[in-house]
Amino acid sequence: MMSTMNAMDTTGTALVFDELGFTGVRCTADCESRSLVASTDYHAPPSVIMPRVPGEPPRLDCAIPLHPRGTGCCWPPEARADIKAGIGRFPLAAAWASLPSGQTWTWRPDDRVLEIAPSHAISVAVADVLRLHPRLTSDGKPTLVIPNTTRESEQQALLDEASQAGISLQLLWRPVASAMVWCEQNHDFLRELGRRRKIGPGSVVGRLVCLHLGLAQVETALLDVVLAEHGKQRWFLPARRRPDPDKDSFASSGWAFLKSQALTVLADAGLPLDDGQLWQILFASNWASARLAEYENGHQPAVEWIKLPSGTRVRATPLSSSRHAKVSCDRVELLGRCSFVQSGAGEMSSWFKGRTRTIGERIIGAVVTGEMASVAIETGLCLSSTLVSSLDLPKERILLSGSTNGRTLLARGAALFSARLAAGLPTYLDTLPRLQLLIRRDGEMIWEDLLEKSHAYVPGGRVWTRPEPVSDLAIPRSEPQLIFAVYHEEHPGVRELNVQLPRSCDREEPARLHVSMTPAHGNARLEVQPERPNLFGTSRILVDWKRMRPVLDEAGQSVNREEYINRQPRIYPELLPRLHSPARWRAVLREIEGFLAPNQLRRDAYLNRIIERLKQKDPTAYPRDATAVSSEGTVSHHQTVLDQFVAVLADQHRRSAAQLKVRITRCLGYTSTNHAEFADWLAHQLSHGDAGDALIACGQCFRKPIHVAILADRFSRAFSRQRIGNRLNWLKALSATLCYRSDATKEIASEHCLAIMEICLKQLNDQLNHGSGAYIFRYAALVIVFMLRRRAHDNGFLAPDSELAGRIKDTFRRAIKAHRSGRFHVIGGAVDVPQALQQMIDYIDRRGMGSILLATADDGPSS
Repeated sequence: MMSTMNAMDTTGTALVFDELGFTGVRCTADCESRSLVASTDYHAPPSVIMPRVPGEPPRLDCAIPLHPRGTGCCWPPEARADIKAGIGRFPLAAAWASLPSGQTWTWRPDDRVLEIAPSHAISVAVADVLRLHPRLTSDGKPTLVIPNTTRESEQQALLDEASQAGISLQLLWRPVASAMVWCEQNHDFLRELGRRRKIGPGSVVGRLVCLHLGLAQVETALLDVVLAEHGKQRWFLPARRRPDPDKDSFASSGWAFLKSQALTVLADAGLPLDDGQLWQILFASNWASARLAEYENGHQPAVEWIKLPSGTRVRATPLSSSRHAKVSCDRVELLGRCSFVQSGAGEMSSWFKGRTRTIGERIIGAVVTGEMASVAIETGLCLSSTLVSSLDLPKERILLSGSTNGRTLLARGAALFSARLAAGLPTYLDTLPRLQLLIRRDGEMIWEDLLEKSHAYVPGGRVWTRPEPVSDLAIPRSEPQLIFAVYHEEHPGVRELNVQLPRSCDREEPARLHVSMTPAHGNARLEVQPERPNLFGTSRILVDWKRMRPVLDEAGQSVNREEYINRQPRIYPELLPRLHSPARWRAVLREIEGFLAPNQLRRDAYLNRIIERLKQKDPTAYPRDATAVSSEGTVSHHQTVLDQFVAVLADQHRRSAAQLKVRITRCLGYTSTNHAEFADWLAHQLSHGDAGDALIACGQCFRKPIHVAILADRFSRAFSRQRIGNRLNWLKALSATLCYRSDATKEIASEHCLAIMEICLKQLNDQLNHGSGAYIFRYAALVIVFMLRRRAHDNGFLAPDSELAGRIKDTFRRAIKAHRSGRFHVIGGAVDVPQALQQMIDYIDRRGMGSILLATADDGPSS
């Protein structure tokens, strides 16, 4: 900390609950003055006593003598540790392990079922400690240190339980707490390093490895150290990225170690090596915490006597005892209630080296905390030293802490955070979780990021508010509730939230969604605000995350984002682009390379073969349409070859005579090129005469809405003539550009779109009357259904109850009936034609789902 802060007298308080105990700290913002609140380690078993009778509150066992309940003793009956009936004492280790699942701890005395949730047990322990040490709440909110992988729902559960107990808590990530102490102690080093590297505000000075060696798990976090400015001072802040639980945590060996040590102690004392005695020494006494504390700073444990609740004296045995056996590191089961997967020191070392090797650039320091940090296991060396030795750092850049000292270090860091926060000073930087909401924008359903889109850092401990609310939302008419579809990276698949409205609206009401969140402080806050003032009076529309429910498929599996969108009714179909086929591209690539060869004299022959290969479909991609080049003019490899080929062809096209220009036009059309000059030439041909052989190329290559509008205008003119000889190509070209381009209808007036739909409806009825649904029927139907994308620009386009919509639906229903009776045949490949036609009706009615089926069948003859 900068020396200019020494005059600060703002005080912060913090407490650390780990698997075995508690430590509390009060410190001033400059951390020059700090006081340690006495730990409960030496008079409280690491467990919460469950209620025995109605109205009795659960509590931490802080009184002396200790309560016999759940101690594992034989008497009284409530003291017994029974696999079937359960145990009236909930270990904090099991509470932290069960927090992600929310699985309750069950005790069945006298045929009654008593349960306690893990978040409730932890909050009970916090409340009891705060009552024992009122100094921790005398200066404002205490800060509770939480594991780095604690999810939002778990944070919220802790906050809610604490609130019900009358406690106002702040939460802080465990690696951030340790990193704040490291940055404080290494301030001079960081300042010199920043000066040497010419680091400016907002830049990363280096990276810090934070390792926590717990009894159940090992956690690692790689934090950036970022230079920040506040006023005229420079601060070095730890910056946390979102963790990856699959990569950042690993099974520890702590419980296996403690179990083996406990069995040795019991054997030396001549006590039975049964489950009750084991439970007693681990979870109904202070033995485990005291045992691990003896390894602090490398000390070997002394011989001592520990008094258990039953009155039995147990003689502790040094680790170097000949009775010390190698730890079994597979899985530790404690009375069928606590189950921890365990790993050996070698496995942990390999995991840590692999993890830091992939993220090891510019590591400037390390800090180690946790119950196992000072313990020698298997190798005879201190586990923390063994692990961090692979980082190749100088000793002064490594901060090693053990079971009790490590807890004190975490509490110091959290108290420092609390003091700085209260003083309005910089604390740390954090990243927000990925949270997305499904919204409909311009008719398209998209996943909108509600929080930061990337790993952007935000100030830790302070409320972050979305700079701009989510706009273009609407409260539907006559709906009693809003349904939110949410994707959260901490949950599998999509979840739904139902929010009750104060009342239903008699019309669609525009609204905005305001979003705010405090890092490490529970769920994001979402509020829907109608744009019409006082629409609901003083009532507010807040999202209740507790009612969020997963969306499951028929097999009971979580539905992902893409699947969820496909399940939703839509007002117009998604685009159906043509795919790229690598197999077809390989077949044409050699011909193109031959065409481009220097001094090639037989380019005409190559061109003919290229045209034939470019238009060939890949049957293995069925039901999707796939050719050598996608409808976006792209290929998966050798794109530069295709680009060069298009450039050469476009140059030849500019200079060629009419006959060769026709073939080049066809070839460029099959590449779906985005060549601007070629597209302008096609548009000119359409505007000033018959497009002829250029028509199909227009459908494949047009991207500008103004060009598509020209195609639509010439389409209408062509069909207004009494005789039209190439109507199939007109329909095919217009349907292609409508299928491929998202804004194809942008520059076509709604009245013109309706007129084109009338033209296509006439084609459908003509085909239906003749009993032959050839390609004209298919392309006309596709133009109608993809013309519905005009709704993106005109929400009222083709209302389902309009006269034209009714006639189109009637024609499709006639076609369905005629097809089923065998009087009408539609070219549809393997597609269920009645289903495909009903799908088009559903889209007209604004409740369509899935890709348009008729667009995936055989594409028919090419010009």
